[in-house]
Amino acid sequence: MSARLSPERAQSVLSCVQKLSRSPTVPLKQFQRLLGHMASAAAVTPLGLMHMRPLQHWLRSRVPRWPWRQGSYRVHVTPVCLKTLGPWKDISFLRAGVPLGQVSRRILVTTDASNTGWGAVCNGQAAAGLWSGPRLHWHINCLELLTVFLALKRFRPLVQGKHVLVRTDSTATVAYINHQGGVRSFRMSQLARHLLLWCRNNVKSLRATHIPGELNWVADALSRQTSLRGEWRLHPQTVQLIWSLFGQAQVDLFASIENTHCQLWYGLSEAPLGTDALAHSWPQGLLKYAFSTSEPNCTDPVQSQGGQRTDPAGGPLLAQQGLVLRAGAPLPRSSLAHSPEEGPPFTGEGHDMAPAPRSLEPPRMVPGRDQEDFRDLPLAVVNTLLQSRAPSTRRLYDLRWRKFTNWCSSRGENPRRCGIRTVLSFLQGGLDRHLSASTLKVQVAAIAANHDLVEGRSVGKHNLVIRFLKGARRLNPVRPRLVPSWDLSVVLRGLQSDPFEPLQSVELSALSQKTALLTALTSIKRVGDLQALSVSDSCLEFGPANSHVILRPRPGYVPKVPTTPFRDQVVTLQAIPSQEGDPNLSLLCPVRALSIYLERTESFRRSSQLFVCFGGQQKGKAVSKQRISHWIVDAIRLAYQATGVPCPLGVHAHSTRGVAASVALANGISLTDICRAAGWATPNTFARFYNLRVEPVSSGVLNASPVTPEADTV
Repeated sequence: MSARLSPERAQSVLSCVQKLSRSPTVPLKQFQRLLGHMASAAAVTPLGLMHMRPLQHWLRSRVPRWPWRQGSYRVHVTPVCLKTLGPWKDISFLRAGVPLGQVSRRILVTTDASNTGWGAVCNGQAAAGLWSGPRLHWHINCLELLTVFLALKRFRPLVQGKHVLVRTDSTATVAYINHQGGVRSFRMSQLARHLLLWCRNNVKSLRATHIPGELNWVADALSRQTSLRGEWRLHPQTVQLIWSLFGQAQVDLFASIENTHCQLWYGLSEAPLGTDALAHSWPQGLLKYAFSTSEPNCTDPVQSQGGQRTDPAGGPLLAQQGLVLRAGAPLPRSSLAHSPEEGPPFTGEGHDMAPAPRSLEPPRMVPGRDQEDFRDLPLAVVNTLLQSRAPSTRRLYDLRWRKFTNWCSSRGENPRRCGIRTVLSFLQGGLDRHLSASTLKVQVAAIAANHDLVEGRSVGKHNLVIRFLKGARRLNPVRPRLVPSWDLSVVLRGLQSDPFEPLQSVELSALSQKTALLTALTSIKRVGDLQALSVSDSCLEFGPANSHVILRPRPGYVPKVPTTPFRDQVVTLQAIPSQEGDPNLSLLCPVRALSIYLERTESFRRSSQLFVCFGGQQKGKAVSKQRISHWIVDAIRLAYQATGVPCPLGVHAHSTRGVAASVALANGISLTDICRAAGWATPNTFARFYNLRVEPVSSGVLNASPVTPEADTV
């Protein structure tokens, strides 16, 4: 049995789409009417809400907020808009219908994500993995949704052709799955689309429900790659062996919902038979199973992982590797699947709020070497020494070190005392996977920071390691991009039109994105430098009649290259006057954008940082570097949409430095001034990594950057 649109309703939707497609500009009320038809038909069309989201995102990027209450606003219909209507032009899609019926049983999949990795549990099996690359900087909501996708792919043999219920402690993930996407976050909507399209071909249905975080501790522990105390159980294969000898038990006396081997059990919290088995009369006629779930102490003859041991009396072996499992602990390699993060790479807009602060591992001493070196030093000196590495460096080193530790553990090696042969074998494995020489260098640095000295030297200074890295650079040389990934002239044209103009009335999101992009292009600064800019009286100064603006970082800011003199951290931007030949040129003026941005954010600003959140609970607070990066990428994407040109894939915020510097060089700016503005110590950095083949752009935008002689007079 199925439900579908009536022929009349389907024809009504189709005629509305066709009417909209025939005119280059249509009233906004016609789009609202079409959205109403789509929403009413979504319940009985396959993934109807999901196919409705692209049009909603397109309208959200094109139409300001205020015209939605009026019907007279007209919208230009672009090829991108027509592409979003593709499925709704097909009468077979409108008449396909959806199956009806009651779902009696669902396969449970419990998932969780952290800033370092992901974890999932299904039918007693576990899967986990670590994030790498750009995903280390994703918002946690995106990681939670991506975790569901990775978990279902990992558990495909278990969920194939079944009804699936996902349990997660992320309410955003629940909403984007059950509502087939959303309009708040473009990236999450993309993730939900890929997830739902995969599920359409692999599972019967997919629903999500919320589980409180305190009850989701197993998946949480898997995502953090940590061990939890207090919950143990025998390996399922061992239990099957016991039951083959004594019969299958029906009651588990000491268990929880996460570690029980039976459908009936007693537990310390809510359980089918009640709490505390010792306080009840046990069911008669049913075979009982009892196993202590408390963690074995040092004298217990049972151990969780690895090796063999005897009891305190020197008796025979009682347990071997894999016999006992701790719920939530990292499982053996055979049962714990580490994902290489398969899945689509997503870019695009995310959340308009700043992401929650990433939990960083506090500075710590490396057991062994640091303890010996710091033995006789005062505590204050030790704390200062531990702060020698930035939090991002500590996080990166910790991630690489854990990978090396897991690799050594699988081969029975001690990661802190293994020989150079073992280190070189690990590096060779990375080179065989086509890791770049710079990535291998970071791995060496992370190992050297934790490894004991070898022959009186750090691992990174060993002759064989140095020669290996040189060989890796020759075998896998750096291949810098020769052409820009996006066209600056297209982006500049898009910034002069809707949804970025007029700046005085556009949405705060478009204003923030345009201001961030223009500031990045005209200053050639890193995103971290842009985040450090301040609006305090000592750091911000506008010239007469807004002829220029001087921006300085907050006091105490340390740039990525600490030797960069302060005068090169100061940004001076010149205004772009209106010209008779190109009256719209002034719309690209960074001074104008900054002035309007500061004026419109003054009423809710709660931070002295230049760029602040424009919506949500964090409105007015300082934004993170990752959020500014999202703004820049979103501005480029929307500028492409404004011109009707498809946006290329793989756009990154950092690419603005190479594009702006290369165009400035093509326009005749001296390489010395460019390097000083960008903070590059030598021209070799620009030549090796940032120099692109571009044509001169006569927009005047880059002439407002601090690479001009006038801008260096600050």
